[in-house]
Amino acid sequence: MKRKRASKELLNQLYWEKQYSLRKIAVKLDISLGKIQEDFKYWDIPRRTKSESLKLFLKNPKEHATFLEKGKKTRYQKGHKCPPEIEKKRIEHIKGYKHTDEWKELMKNKMIGRHMSLETKEKMSNAKKQNPVRYWLNKKRPEIANLPHCWSEGHIPWNKGLEGYNSGDKNPQWLGGLSFEPYSPEFNDKLKEEIRKRDNHTCQECNYTEEQLGYTLSVHHIDYDKKNNDKTNLISLCNSCHQKTNFNRENWIDYYHNKQEAK
Repeated sequence: MKRKRASKELLNQLYWEKQYSLRKIAVKLDISLGKIQEDFKYWDIPRRTKSESLKLFLKNPKEHATFLEKGKKTRYQKGHKCPPEIEKKRIEHIKGYKHTDEWKELMKNKMIGRHMSLETKEKMSNAKKQNPVRYWLNKKRPEIANLPHCWSEGHIPWNKGLEGYNSGDKNPQWLGGLSFEPYSPEFNDKLKEEIRKRDNHTCQECNYTEEQLGYTLSVHHIDYDKKNNDKTNLISLCNSCHQKTNFNRENWIDYYHNKQEAK
């Protein structure tokens, strides 16, 4: 259900005749500032220039300051608590709402190839260190014994004593013991450094340099054959991108082969 827009006459009266600001109009009509701006654009109502707004403020700055001090805040403004009845209406309104396929595709395309900056990663890391369990912030933790998934005293785990029950060829990720195969002598530090130098000491997937990452890049065998040390079969990757290649191996083989051929 679409909301009813504020009438053009009312907005003109409040804005031009009574000299209200957009924020004051939003509080008076009990809608968000963003919706007021949307209505002004819809009705094509002209806005005051910055100089006109400044003159209006300087005429009576005390009234403007008093208005802010009273704690009158528009809905969705930081610190504003929505009344329970309005919050209930809002929840009912969005219940069952689904994004269109076009919107999903648009958001998907926006995220493709997007990488977080090192600054953002550092902020997230620091936040996790300060709040290791963010879910329980400002919440009272229940007693561990009362949690349904926790073991009671004297409980014996079902896999206790079953050493190797999910290891080796019993593991669903088993690939015939490839990870235990030794690297050939040709795959030495000299060869690895040649590959890194060829790739400009840059991860060929995310384009971060060793200087930005703070560590030496890994050298990855594209076809996963540890004895195939042909330079066209080797590529420089950071730890994060290298770890991703442990899954969907056939796709990564085709992907990196095509990438090497395109150079």
